[in-house]
Formats: sequence, structure tokens, C-alpha cells
Amino acid sequence: MTRNKYCCLKWFLSSATGAIGLKTGGLAELLYQQEGYPMSETVKGLKPAERSPYISVSPELLHEMVIGDRLFVLYLSNPDAETSFKELLESPIWKRLPAVQNGKVTFVDTKWNYNDMLTSDMLLDEFPKLLNNKLP
Repeated sequence: MTRNKYCCLKWFLSSATGAIGLKTGGLAELLYQQEGYPMSETVKGLKPAERSPYISVSPELLHEMVIGDRLFVLYLSNPDAETSFKELLESPIWKRLPAVQNGKVTFVDTKWNYNDMLTSDMLLDEFPKLLNNKLP
């Protein structure tokens, strides 16, 4: 049986700034642990900037870089980010992503993207509920 592949993405305030892919830290750390969800091969091959956990993903390259059977999207829950995030959700590039087309996108507030022990412990309890978050 083939296991699904996963991708973790954080959307920033501006559509020009775009998003970053996450391979370590916070939610990504929980997802990609040894017995956790496997990264897609595309995500495995992406390299962050030197001494950074972040991988820049420009909006026009989402379809090439954000590949996975399931997508976890971290978003800022504040009014300033709302417009940019809505633009992303309505864009043709977003709608072409396989995980989006298959309804396999989980939206997660950035408050869950910390590495401290308290957040990690709470996230383990909260994670099953987060899997049902279809829209922020």
C-alpha cells in the first residue's frame, strides 16, 4: 500500500511575498517525524536558505513546489492577512493543486506553529480536530 505524501506551507501577508514551505519546526516537526506523515519527493528535494528552516515559494510556482496528496496551510488569523489569503484561495494556481482539487487541504492557525513543549503537547491533542478544518 502506498502512503500519501504531505506538504506543509505557511502563507504570508502579501501575495507578492507568497509562501514558505516548512520542513522543520512547529507543525512540520509534528507532521514529518519518523513515524509521522512522509514528505512528498518534491518537498524533500527543496532546500531552505542557509541557516533557515524556510523555503521560499513564489505564488506562480506553487503548482511546481507544493506537491503532496495532502496540504497543511498555516495562516495568520488577523484582518491584515485576510485579503491576501482570500486572493490565494481564489487563484487559478491554487485551484490546480492536486490536494486542493481532491479536498485534502487542512488550514491551521499559526498559533500551532511553535516548537515549545506546551504547544507541542496541546497540538497532539488538537491535531485530529485540525484535520477537519476545511476553511479558516
